[in-house]
Amino acid sequence: MEETFWQLILKLRHIAKNSKEPIQHIFISLEGTTLVNPHAIPNEPGFWVHLQSKTIPSDSIHAHFLVESPSKASVIDRGTLSETTCTFLKQYLPYCLSCHFAKAQQKAVSIAHFAQSLDGRIATANGDSKWIGNTENLIHAHRMRALSDAILIGSGTLKKDQPKLTVRLVNGPNPKRIVLGTSAACYGSLYESSKDRIMVIGRHTSTLNGQIDYVQLEPEKEFIDPHHILQNLYQQGICSVYIEGGSTTTSYFIKRKAINILQLHLAPLLLGGGTPCLQIPGIDLVDQAIRFEKTQFQPTGDAIMFVGELATDEV
Repeated sequence: MEETFWQLILKLRHIAKNSKEPIQHIFISLEGTTLVNPHAIPNEPGFWVHLQSKTIPSDSIHAHFLVESPSKASVIDRGTLSETTCTFLKQYLPYCLSCHFAKAQQKAVSIAHFAQSLDGRIATANGDSKWIGNTENLIHAHRMRALSDAILIGSGTLKKDQPKLTVRLVNGPNPKRIVLGTSAACYGSLYESSKDRIMVIGRHTSTLNGQIDYVQLEPEKEFIDPHHILQNLYQQGICSVYIEGGSTTTSYFIKRKAINILQLHLAPLLLGGGTPCLQIPGIDLVDQAIRFEKTQFQPTGDAIMFVGELATDEV
């Protein structure tokens, strides 16, 4: 049953991504019928998703969801859907509509994801990090990849972990793979995992070629403004980017208030030392803290995941 609703999520993302008009209401059935904006109410807040079916389950489904923000949806009427199915749909429906939230801010929606120990570590002192997150978290990460236009990591993470950055554990499209940095020696795992082209973003001129499309930004500055990265991606048709690290890259985006959504998987273990989740300057007063709103705590197997949006007064 979960796979049935995952396919519905993928279909909804495709509809939203390819719609030529702003979406307000989507009527979608498991039998394949889709209507966009019938009898929409002008200026009604949020995005409404109406789910219908006459065959799954045996009783008719008439469920209604309201997508309130880039990360949060509410159940208005669950109909005959189970609580488990409603939780699943609430978790992923907002990301189907990232293109519309990106349009509002004129830059790609950015989602950062970490798996950390209870004492805030993403790797041990000798760099081991497999697997801090559980199987459910790994599947979630692959679902998020499938729902995002692009996935972004730093060149340090690429060199150390040699990831594939593809969707392997779920059905769905592979995201555009983006690396910050220009090291020519690190791309073997990406070449081997897919023939899709790779985007590399850096400040300096580069001779990288082959599968790589190089984007040079702000060569006159010491660091590229992450907001300018997100604006450039949006101009290229990339509306959502899933940032999977490492700590240096994600911390820089957070320090510059360039993260829309943080997903923080809290694993039930203690490492006692190692690589910290974030590397951001300390503060003197609590009211100087980076804060989040529309926060959620979602059970993920034997762990829990915090999801929150960077507070608007921090943007």
